[in-house]
Amino acid sequence: MWCSQIQSVTVYIADGSCQSNTDGMTSFVATISVDNQATLVKYSDAFCGSVNTSTSVDNVGNDTFGANCVWGSTCSSSDASSCSKRFSVGGLGGSRSMASKAVMVYDDNYCDEPPVQLVVTNQMACSSPVSPTCSATSTGANTVYEDYTCIDDVAAFAAFQFGNAPYLIVENFVNGTKCGTQQSAVVYRADEGCYYNVVDGTSFRIFPNVGGSVTIATYPTSSCNDYEADYVTVGAKYLNTDECFNGMLRLHANMTGLLSPVKQTPSTEIDYKAREEIMFPGWLWEPAPRRVFESS
Repeated sequence: MWCSQIQSVTVYIADGSCQSNTDGMTSFVATISVDNQATLVKYSDAFCGSVNTSTSVDNVGNDTFGANCVWGSTCSSSDASSCSKRFSVGGLGGSRSMASKAVMVYDDNYCDEPPVQLVVTNQMACSSPVSPTCSATSTGANTVYEDYTCIDDVAAFAAFQFGNAPYLIVENFVNGTKCGTQQSAVVYRADEGCYYNVVDGTSFRIFPNVGGSVTIATYPTSSCNDYEADYVTVGAKYLNTDECFNGMLRLHANMTGLLSPVKQTPSTEIDYKAREEIMFPGWLWEPAPRRVFESS
């Protein structure tokens, strides 16, 4: 019978942050999502840079103590036919108040400009760093700089981070809940610039449109060539409202600065005089000459 004879037990803290193992050479990240999915990612280095294995188990933590048995696929190839693992979740007694971890992504190594992205995930617990990190992360040919903290309000945190810079908040909800159960959120810088997307490795540009809609352009490379772009336009009815876009997204935009009307330079007195002379020339007002009519 699977998961009937215990050989060993390992307990992982599931706060969503990078934790070093006792060997000092490897690390892990364990998370529990709002839709009761537990994920354990193991890394072959001490700073959660190189993924070794990743295991996800659904429907855990429905009670104070939940358990799932997974066999074969979670074991090494040498013993896959004769081993199993049980994934259990504890410490969920009482109210399940969620914490949110926000990763700020920058394209400068000082992390002092408005970020390119904010990636927010809901977790069972979150621990903020003692001091800002601003660590470099390389993904292929792209290098970005990251810092993170714990937050409780995505909209307020985005407003604080971006300041006067335009941005777009995309809240992602569990599919099938009609925007009822939030899963994560990503905040994009929306100043029409080309930026790398750390979520899926693409690049993006975001444009506001007259009438209140927003167009999101996605590119496969960092060059942001228009002929490679895929465009999605979100109508104004889905922005800054409770309307659910595509059944699983809510969007909030702060892009008014990009559509501010251009101020017209006031016309000078000379301009008015010139216009008056064109529209109402002097001869129009000259009296008609006297005429003499002779009849025979």
